[in-house]
Amino acid sequence: MAQAGPTGSTKNTAEPVSRSIAHWTGGPEAQILALIGAAVLAITLIDFLRTVDAVITAGRTGPPASQ
Repeated sequence: MAQAGPTGSTKNTAEPVSRSIAHWTGGPEAQILALIGAAVLAITLIDFLRTVDAVITAGRTGPPASQ
């Protein structure tokens, strides 16, 4: 099965954290790493949706188009 989890700089930060959490909880490190990746993805998605909402709101409340 393919390994799921964060990549790049997020992976460099998440790996030590997942090792520590796995040590404390006794859970598998790969599963904790995947959960951290899912959390980062969810936070990124929420931020993106807030940005889209702000753009839509700004478009609705902007100055009226000249005719």
